[in-house]
Order: sequence, then C-alpha cells, then structure tokens
Amino acid sequence: MTGSTMVAYVPEGNDIRYGMGVSMVIGKVRNPVEPLATTSRVALGGALAVIVFGVVAAVFGSNGVFGFGGDQAACLDVPSALVRFHGDGGTIFGLRSGVATFADSFNLCATNPRTSERLLLSLTEIPGYLLFVVMAVLVVRFTRTASRSGVYSGSSARQIRLIAWTLVLGEIIATGIEATASRSLFDAMTSYHSGAQALLDFWDFHLSLVFVSLGLLTFARIVSLGVRMREENEGTI
Repeated sequence: MTGSTMVAYVPEGNDIRYGMGVSMVIGKVRNPVEPLATTSRVALGGALAVIVFGVVAAVFGSNGVFGFGGDQAACLDVPSALVRFHGDGGTIFGLRSGVATFADSFNLCATNPRTSERLLLSLTEIPGYLLFVVMAVLVVRFTRTASRSGVYSGSSARQIRLIAWTLVLGEIIATGIEATASRSLFDAMTSYHSGAQALLDFWDFHLSLVFVSLGLLTFARIVSLGVRMREENEGTI
C-alpha cells in the first residue's frame, strides 16, 4: 500500500515529515497573500516617495505639494450645481443638430492665494492621501502576519476587521473634511456664501467602498470560524 502525498505551505522553513503511511511534504510554496503583499509594499513605498520628493521640491521652490510651495495657484473643481451662468455659456464647435452641451464641473483658481486659501486647498487633498497611506500600512502589516502565521489565524482575522473598519470610517471622515474645506475655499473665492447643499455637492463619498468593507468583514468572520473549527478539531484528537 502506497502512502499519499500532501503538499502544504509553511511560512517558515522547509521540512519533510512522514507517518502512518502518509508522507507530508512541506516545501517552499508561493506566499498565499501574493500579489497583495508585493502590491501593497510598492504602493506604500511610492506614496512615501511622492511625499518626500514633494516636500523637497516645495522647499527649493521648484514645485508645490498639497497646496504649498512654488508658485502654485489654488484651484478648485466646482460642481455644476453651484455655478450660475450669464448668457448662453460655453459650447463645443461642430455639434450635430439636436446635441447640447452640459458642463459637469468648473475650475476656479486663485492666482495669488492667501495662506488661508492654501491651507484650505491642502485640506481638500491631504485627508484622502493620508487614508491611502494608512490603508497601505495596514495591508502590509496584514500580509506580513499572514505570511508568518498563515491566513487562517486569529491575528489575521483581527487585522482584516481593522482594515475593513478603517476603510469605511476613514473614507467618511476624509471625504467629509475634504468637502468642508472645498466649500470653505469656494466661499473664499466667491462673493456669496453657499449653504448646506453645497457641502453635499462637494462630498465625494464612494459607496462601493461600503460593499468592499462588508466583504472584508464577512471574510474575517469566515477566517474566525475556520480558526475556531480547527481548534475544536485539535482538541478532540
């Protein structure tokens, strides 16, 4: 009677074990969290490099970063709902009969922005970028944990839940700050003050991230149940 062979992934080291007519070959198998591990490390490194080069460029005056440095104007994309036309507005040459133009957004720029306007411009960019960096750090941390102890572990499940909640709550907070700063910058550039509706017009929350977070929470629950079942099976052997 010949024994069966099982190939399994082991995070650390290589080994070969035999017993009870079954040979288990534990070899070096590709990391199960790839390509996420490599992608997250590259994304984090790229984001940090952009910050470093941006700060250096801002200090030496060759460019700006997050609203500061260089001769950067303070520009803001304004939703069409907040724009009032005088006259017929713009058009596109060569339109066929029955085709009309409707602008989706407009761009306002303060060519010589004050410090307060630069600060508001920074608040329209930094929160989303900061969320991206935080998410990259959390994913890198998760992939390292999963590489060492395996995906089906209690620590992996906890980190997946942390990623899910950080994603959805961070998106709400980041887009809320950016919308508030955008409305304030819009008010600083115009002669009238916008209301609460303008805040909603500037709020750019991505609803799809809610479903991504729900999927991650569901996966974390599956991992937790798998860990519990494994522990119960080990306790009965």
